[in-house]
Amino acid sequence: MGLLLDAAKAWDALTSVTYRIEIGRRGKQSSIELSFDLADFPHLAGMQYAKDVSFSLRPAQYYGSKLVPVLLAGTMDDSLITKSQSWERIEGRLKAIINLQSTLEGEFVIAQFFPKHVPGFCNIQAKYVIKNSVSGEVFFVFLDEESDRYFCKSAFQSDELDYTINQPILTVLEVTKESSGHTTLLRRHPSYKGPIQTT
Repeated sequence: MGLLLDAAKAWDALTSVTYRIEIGRRGKQSSIELSFDLADFPHLAGMQYAKDVSFSLRPAQYYGSKLVPVLLAGTMDDSLITKSQSWERIEGRLKAIINLQSTLEGEFVIAQFFPKHVPGFCNIQAKYVIKNSVSGEVFFVFLDEESDRYFCKSAFQSDELDYTINQPILTVLEVTKESSGHTTLLRRHPSYKGPIQTT
């Protein structure tokens, strides 16, 4: 069992979870309702960097939303991905996915994201960036919105560049987790007076 399978298991568990993140800045409040879809996994996992690897399957068999089920069923040898010349880059993505739940449920920093403010070149287009440190490892998670749905656009490990530098840092007012019809309060700012609804 390798990191790709571990990441697939972690992502599969998240597909039944929704996180609601209330954020504020300069008197204005916004809400992020973050959900997870099987089709988002291949790009996050870095499969686009593993085109030099033969998984002994037709790409159509593990493309898009099919990848996680194929991995969980054991149809694909997930250890083959380590043979990619881009393995180091892919590895950082898989670790970020595996630690995504602890990132979102811990003390993270969130900022509005403007790629032009990042020192050096950055081609990530996203609305927000989250930074968290888990066991000394630094992970960045980029959130974007499409069709009124917030989703993870990218996630990776990085010790070289802090993507929250020069970005407008937001105040985390409240974080809740909804799973199986139950809402759990994960984090709440002491001065936040908004409604709290947990079941």
